[in-house]
Amino acid sequence: PQRILLTEHFRCVPPIIAFSSDTYYDRKIQPLRADRPVGLGAPVVTVPVPDGRREDLPDYGQVNVAEAEALVTRAAAIVADPAYQGRTIGVVSLLSGSGQAAYLLHRLRETIGPEELERRALRVGDPYTFQGDGRDVVLISMVVATADGDFGAFTKRDFHRRVNVAASRARDQLWVFH
Repeated sequence: PQRILLTEHFRCVPPIIAFSSDTYYDRKIQPLRADRPVGLGAPVVTVPVPDGRREDLPDYGQVNVAEAEALVTRAAAIVADPAYQGRTIGVVSLLSGSGQAAYLLHRLRETIGPEELERRALRVGDPYTFQGDGRDVVLISMVVATADGDFGAFTKRDFHRRVNVAASRARDQLWVFH
């Protein structure tokens, strides 16, 4: 069957959906959301984690601990910031086969607490966990660097879908930890 491309997009602020439009849809996605959240800062923020490498953790498997801790610290700051009052939060681990999502959820429960996780409708998972869903603020953990610092390019079609879904789940702000 012929594929139909929906070109009008209402969920994300324009700078967020522009990434997907430019990268995956030949700039054919029209951002139609007009409002701009006040007080949140830049809609897309990248956070380099220089020592972020995967390691084997008992009970979790492959985890990029430095990246996870940087993300948890930012999530705690977001929860404490009055500008983010009432905003929902999503945390996406791009590598679904690693233990990153489970480790992140564990650390978020310890740091933020289960009550706040519930208030924020905070969900943690891989991109497919968020398919058809969104959050006001999304934090993405790239996870990719191995213990020796090597990483591969996300060039396979499956990786394109993961990145596209993960990025386009954020309504107001997207944080990328890499």
